[in-house]
Amino acid sequence: MNVGHGRAISFCSYNVTNAPKSTANYIQRADNYQTTENNPNIENNVYVGKNSTLNIMGREGLILGNRGTFISDDGSVTNINNWGSGNGFDGGDFGMFIAGPKSTVKFTSNGRQNVDGNWAHNNYFALGEDGKLVVDKDASLSVILKNQDVSIYDDNIQILSEHYHDPLVWVKDGATLDVRADASSRDA
Repeated sequence: MNVGHGRAISFCSYNVTNAPKSTANYIQRADNYQTTENNPNIENNVYVGKNSTLNIMGREGLILGNRGTFISDDGSVTNINNWGSGNGFDGGDFGMFIAGPKSTVKFTSNGRQNVDGNWAHNNYFALGEDGKLVVDKDASLSVILKNQDVSIYDDNIQILSEHYHDPLVWVKDGATLDVRADASSRDA
């Protein structure tokens, strides 16, 4: 997919309302500004099948919203290349990102400069309340930000969980999690 200045896959919209209890970058469809915990039937899923390839090039990658789940299956390859101020992945509250066994997932951002990210929003790779990040056996997940310049408080990978849930980052046996940025500020 070559999406230019748009979003490759988006199941939600930006959270510009400062809705109470909303801790993710985005509030997703049908959530009506309530915590998604109260709406367990909502699911926003992207699956990359066994030995499949997904290539995305554009400003925004996967904007899945609350309860957003990404799963790359065994042996699949996913490449997401962003430029400018775009976000690579957002799974929102109660979201999951799973790089499946022997899969390769690579996010590359070029030129994400002067972005107003902070502890609660607008981070390049983000999960909200109770977020789960799993790099399965012999899988690889890379998040590489180049030409980032000054990006004060803009996290590379962020899991915001502040309401007594159990966020998780699990890099399983033989797996690789590679996160790099060339930001010149101390907070990126």
